[in-house]
Parts: sequence; structure tokens; C-alpha cells
Amino acid sequence: CGSQENLQRKRIKRLLKDLLDVVDALDRVFEMMERQPSGLGDGLIRGLRSVYDLLLSSMGKAGLKLMEVGEVFDPHQHLAMGTEASDGRPDGSISRLLLKGYLWNGQVFRTAQVAVVKNTQSGV
Repeated sequence: CGSQENLQRKRIKRLLKDLLDVVDALDRVFEMMERQPSGLGDGLIRGLRSVYDLLLSSMGKAGLKLMEVGEVFDPHQHLAMGTEASDGRPDGSISRLLLKGYLWNGQVFRTAQVAVVKNTQSGV
């Protein structure tokens, strides 16, 4: 019985990873729509967001939740993809979210990819 449950967990995990690819693609579409407003009708945009919300809700029923990303870098939840200077923010804080992170049943499923503030140069 334990091996059946383990197999089922692996299948669910694989499906959720595949569905995250769809979520990421939709996130990129929404980003492009914000940067380059096009002639898409409001109804079409609302419909697309509704499908997106439905997808996230369905994944949530399987235990997948969006990770809250605070201001402080946490190596257990975040993957630093680079550094950048940022006036008014301390070194080591998060300057930008590059890819959303997710929790599955309370455990890190995918780390959030972030840019981290580094205002000082070491060794200069």
C-alpha cells in the first residue's frame, strides 16, 4: 500500500511540475501585455486571467500554494540569480522576483528565483 501511495505522490508531483510550466508561460504573457498594451479586448484579458486563476485554484486543491516572497533573502526558499544595486535597500534584500516559488503541502516545491541587492563592492 505504501508503494502505491508513493507512486501516486510522484505522479501528482510530475503533473504539478508540468502545470507550473503553463503557469510560467501565462505569467510571461501577462508581463508582455502590461509592457506592450495591445488591442486585446478587456473581455479576452479577463477570460485569460479567469483561466489562470482556475488553474492556480485547481493546483491549490492538490496542495500547491504560491510562496510568499518577503524582502529578506532566504537561501531555503530563494535562489539568487544575480545581484544589483538598489538605492534605499540594504545589501542582501530582494530587489526583484524573477520566477515565482511554490510550496507543496507546506514544503518547498520550487524555490523562488530572485535578484538580490548588493550596493557595496568588496575588495575595492
